[in-house]
Amino acid sequence: MPLSGREREIANLVASGLTNRQIAERLVVSVRTVEGHLYLVFKQLGINERERLIRLMRNADPDTPANGGKTPGSQPESAAGRPLTTSRFRVARDGKIAGP
Repeated sequence: MPLSGREREIANLVASGLTNRQIAERLVVSVRTVEGHLYLVFKQLGINERERLIRLMRNADPDTPANGGKTPGSQPESAAGRPLTTSRFRVARDGKIAGP
C-alpha cells in the first residue's frame, strides 16, 4: 500500500476499532489531523468507506485484531461531531466520500 508511516499507523488504529477522537488522543494530535490523514489514505487507496479500510488493513496485517465486523462509533467525525468536510469533498457519517 502506498501509505506513509503515519498514514499506516492511523489506518491500523482504525482497523483496531478506535474512533478518530481516540486515535487523536493516543497520538497527541487533533481530530482534524486524523481526519486529514484518513482523507489521504482513502484517496490513495481508492476507497470511500471506513469499513473497506478496515478490511484492507486486516488483510495486509493478519495480526490486526478482528472485532466482528462493524465498529461502533467508527464513522469519520469532526471535532464538533459533524460530518468531516475536507476541501471540495465531504465524508459523511456512513464513511462515504462525496465529491463535487
